[in-house]
Parts: sequence; structure tokens; C-alpha cells
Amino acid sequence: MPAQVKVTLSEDDKKRLINNTRRRTTPIRLVERSKIVLLASQGQPNYKIAQELGIDVNKVGRSARQPQRCQKRCRFESRATRLGRAEKK
Repeated sequence: MPAQVKVTLSEDDKKRLINNTRRRTTPIRLVERSKIVLLASQGQPNYKIAQELGIDVNKVGRSARQPQRCQKRCRFESRATRLGRAEKK
């Protein structure tokens, strides 16, 4: 089982991750990763995060271990979902 890692987020990153979890058009993988990082930043152990989200503890460990990489991927994926969509005025 992966070891618990302390995750610290800036306010901007925290807002972005919360927005990812609330939007209905966000891909489910991105929502799941965002929830993992948010819960890890609150200091919850991996096994509790896995129980709460109903996923494997190893998946939690991989996402929580590399939050910067996950955040970059989250930004990229949210940008990729907007490509081709007409902008609202």
C-alpha cells in the first residue's frame, strides 16, 4: 500500500479542484482525481479516501503522491474539454 503523503494546495489550486468536482461537464476521471487531491490535502489517510470514493487504495496513492502532476493534468483536461466549444458571451 502506498505511503501517505502530505499535500499542500494554494487557494487558487483549491478553487480550481473544487470547480472541477462541481461542474457537470467535467470528465469523471478528472472529478475523481480532483476529489482525491482535495481529501489528501485535508490530511485524510489513503484508505479512508478510498473507502469514501469507492476506489482502490493504490489508485488514491498514485494520485495523491503526485499532486502537481495531477493538477497540471487537471488543467490540461479541463482546457481540452473546452476546445471546440463555442464561448458563452
